[in-house]
Amino acid sequence: MMSIEALPAEGPGDPPRRFGSRVRAWLAASAALVLLYALFGFFVVPRIIRSQIQSRSLADLHREARIDDVRFNPFTLTATIGGLRVLDRDQADLVRLEKLMVNFEVSGVFRRAWRFSEIRKAQDED
Repeated sequence: MMSIEALPAEGPGDPPRRFGSRVRAWLAASAALVLLYALFGFFVVPRIIRSQIQSRSLADLHREARIDDVRFNPFTLTATIGGLRVLDRDQADLVRLEKLMVNFEVSGVFRRAWRFSEIRKAQDED
């Protein structure tokens, strides 16, 4: 059995160990925050985008919107919407986009403004 005297005494030489544990704690917390941000961005934001497009289409245009696929990259702030259709009252396509890609600018986030560096649409050839 080890006595108390055999344990190393904590003193002025030990701050590097505490500093190292603080760094590890900060790195772990930072990694957890990045992971949560990525999970929220990749999985929750597309559902919010889909829901907002559909509800605002009904509220503002009084038309139904259908969407096949929504993807969002939280690291590049790029949203891609596939198969966007806004239906007329007789269920015919009023607007149809096979693919809509919107690239948000980071500077817009800090200015509380919607700013885009690129907006692209692609259509199928009929």
